[in-house]
Amino acid sequence: MELNAAQMAAVTSPSRRLLILAGPGTGKTETLTERIAHSIEHRELPASRVLMFTYTNKAANNMSQRIRGKLSLKTDIRSGTFHSLCYRLTQQELCTKGILPPYKVLPEHHANRLRKEACSQYTTAHPEVAALLRAHRLQAPDLLELYERKTKLNLEPGFLAGTSEEVQRLEADLTEIARGAGKVYGELKDHYRVFDFNDLLYNFMRALQEYEDVRQIIHFQFSHLYVDEYQDTNHVQVAILRLLLTPESFLTVVGDDTQSIYSFQGSQVDNIRNFAQDFPGADTVVLTENYRSSPPVVGYINAINAACEGALTKTLVSRGPLCEVKPKRAVFLKGRQEAEWVISEIEALVKNEQVPLEQIAVLTRVGHIAGDLEHQLQRMGMPYTREGGIKFVDLQHIQFFISFLELLENPNDWLAWEVLLPAIPNIGEQLTQVIIRDLQAGQGNWTWPRPPVFSLGRRKRFESLMNFWRDMIAAAQVPKGPVRDYLNAVLPSFRNIYARYFHVSPRMIKVKSAAQLPERMEDHIADIQNYIIELSTSYIGLVKDFISELVTNRDQKEVFRGLTLSTIHSSKGLEWTAVFVIGNTEKVFPSPGFGLERNQIEEERRLYYVACSRARKYLYVTCSHHYQSGEFRVRGNVSRFADDPKTAAFLQNVKDPGHDPFYSVNPHRVGSYFITLPSIHDPKAEAAPASG
Repeated sequence: MELNAAQMAAVTSPSRRLLILAGPGTGKTETLTERIAHSIEHRELPASRVLMFTYTNKAANNMSQRIRGKLSLKTDIRSGTFHSLCYRLTQQELCTKGILPPYKVLPEHHANRLRKEACSQYTTAHPEVAALLRAHRLQAPDLLELYERKTKLNLEPGFLAGTSEEVQRLEADLTEIARGAGKVYGELKDHYRVFDFNDLLYNFMRALQEYEDVRQIIHFQFSHLYVDEYQDTNHVQVAILRLLLTPESFLTVVGDDTQSIYSFQGSQVDNIRNFAQDFPGADTVVLTENYRSSPPVVGYINAINAACEGALTKTLVSRGPLCEVKPKRAVFLKGRQEAEWVISEIEALVKNEQVPLEQIAVLTRVGHIAGDLEHQLQRMGMPYTREGGIKFVDLQHIQFFISFLELLENPNDWLAWEVLLPAIPNIGEQLTQVIIRDLQAGQGNWTWPRPPVFSLGRRKRFESLMNFWRDMIAAAQVPKGPVRDYLNAVLPSFRNIYARYFHVSPRMIKVKSAAQLPERMEDHIADIQNYIIELSTSYIGLVKDFISELVTNRDQKEVFRGLTLSTIHSSKGLEWTAVFVIGNTEKVFPSPGFGLERNQIEEERRLYYVACSRARKYLYVTCSHHYQSGEFRVRGNVSRFADDPKTAAFLQNVKDPGHDPFYSVNPHRVGSYFITLPSIHDPKAEAAPASG
């Protein structure tokens, strides 16, 4: 690529500690890739001594392939997410030395199940705890999840910062409950010999702290460390970086503090803002040339950045498309009116500006806000793809496939049984537990070729189970070899299992062409072929380790057809010619938070910045004073972000009801509009008048 002056300075900087502060659309990934390639090519750095941390495995693969192609390397550099790299290094340097026991990584859906089980056991043994939690409308698994995240990822002694005052007043009791449930959770993980994602990072950090010989080995292996999306790191990840560095080694990080939007996953915006204090002697290069967006869009996102409290200084300069259309703000009384106007604008973009539908996105803070819009899209037959922030490995069909592989590796993996058995026709949740008890009772006395006798009779249930068992036998007989070849060989057996999940018999699979099978099923099988099996192409190692690579993957599903309808979190890293940010209504955006934690206003403002910076040429900011979609109802004023006087001059107001309906009717109730969500829906509360 042709580098601009700032990018060239970042690529060639001799600094051992370097922060590349890169605003949206400034080519941060290309710059980091070029810096790694430059170090290998001009500093006689062996590629094997590079360790690159990325936010997703997809990003790691793409960057590695670019570097490999540019330099004609015979092998890829060592790269991946923090979780996947910590897993590899743990297996390589800790498990082989007996420092940590052999384990498997616990997928997040398994971790949720075990947390619920741990809390159930603890509250059953302590009835007074269950009563306290009920009295304050608290969920024990949420409490345990927050405790584990705050103490293991953010290394905080307390864990209730950011919760309501009511919750914080119970700090002593809730801390005791969280520790007690956490102890049971730890015992369950020991029983199953598993680590969850938090353990993966935390235990690796502790081992580096305690075992100098392990640190020295890794220091010798890797002299140059690179971190992409540094604004999304948590405190334990920064501690790991410190432990992996020596005075002679190099650390380069790239990121944008104003795009730090994952505190609910443990990320800390202060990590990038305090980089110079954490790593003394560090230099900073700021990338400001934006190659994505038009001058009016860049002017607006600059104004948002300036309004962000504590944001590092960076004023972007547009090198994007030449377009003088200002971002538009439209305000409506009802969500239905907003939806109709958005669709009319989309039709105008497609017809008059020749913008492909695939180059248009509608972004929301919460998915419920798009209810009216979805109804209109369906009524008109306009194709769209709904994205809601679900990680690829959390999709149900991917969970099934991973559990299928786990059972082939270990038939005694009871957590995998709990996922896969309910996928068998006529086998529900209760029968799953019956089958698992039968399996455990005969543990050590059965193998795949000789299934145990189940207490299920000999009708449809027994037939379904035997069909499943025959497919597992066929898959179990496939010899282990290269991971890609192995996955291709066992996929037909999984396809049979999954086809019955869709009530398609194996005979239909043989007779009918693929095009005649249920479309969803074929899409799901294609997901496995196009992503999982493709990911295994360059993988050299054991199948069980490849499964852990899958589990630690943070990639989201990115298959877009037609218009994109997405949450803002899911839009991170993507861009479109035209972007509509809808639902900019107080108590929606900024969102107050719906769990234990209250959302921080400044992170919500950064989320708004991320949403607006996805647009290349056309940006629309819309809101409605009243939304109603099923059980979801919201009333409120225009969001403080869309109505901020510091940024208002950059917006063109194109639609406005001309008055605030709540001021004109009930001026005393302006500050207390109500919000009703499906999870807390109460018919009695709905009938009661709003207080204020």
